[in-house]
Amino acid sequence: MLNFMTVGQGFPVVLLHGYELDSSSLMPLLEPFFQNQSVAYQRIYIDLPGMGKSRDQLFINSAKTLQMVVEVIKALQLSKFVVLGQSYGGYLATRLVNYFPQELVAQLLVVPMVVPATSKRKLAQLQHTYVSPDVTQFSADFANVNVVLNQLKYRYYQQQIATVMTQNQSPVLTRALQSIRYELPDLRGQKSKLATTALVGKYDNIVGNQDVERLRGHYLNLKLKHYQNSGHNLMIDETDRFYADLTTFLRTLF
Repeated sequence: MLNFMTVGQGFPVVLLHGYELDSSSLMPLLEPFFQNQSVAYQRIYIDLPGMGKSRDQLFINSAKTLQMVVEVIKALQLSKFVVLGQSYGGYLATRLVNYFPQELVAQLLVVPMVVPATSKRKLAQLQHTYVSPDVTQFSADFANVNVVLNQLKYRYYQQQIATVMTQNQSPVLTRALQSIRYELPDLRGQKSKLATTALVGKYDNIVGNQDVERLRGHYLNLKLKHYQNSGHNLMIDETDRFYADLTTFLRTLF
């Protein structure tokens, strides 16, 4: 079974990280948020195969990865839960309603990947809405993805993205990313009234912000929120707004 970590008690929130990341990329931003909430939530962080503490599990393909996530959730015997999926984690999350039609009550998709093949995505052109004077101190990879460039965002990026990706990168994951093994079967005729909120960055040059519109035909209650000062690292670019939208999302549960 995949490695997972439960933190706290309360209403369950399943958290799925992005590709070549792991739970340690989500916890630095999410734990301070959840620890300050008046309502108690149990956070369930799952490390996907080949990543984090599930690094010893071979990444076979996305279909197998989805089945492994489902296995963890079933083992937890959750009567009700919500899911927060980031990027590739959001891609996996869009299939969970098929397995938990009664238990899954809402999903928050943060910069969700919708189109697996990079060549077929509608990508945005990256722009920087704010650049601090000390920009020469920042790495090129940070400037090539983030929209807001300052010391605080750079520290977040190094902690939550750069370091974690370096630890998780492997030839197996790279080859899968570039093949059909990265794809899940199309949603086809799936239609659901599941409460769904998607957060997308205006300048997302990794998965884009337009392809999420494809989900409208499948999720009839989709709420789409565009962040004007964000790219793919939306939670870093506009942390305060993300916290506000996460608060709004959780309040709809009670």
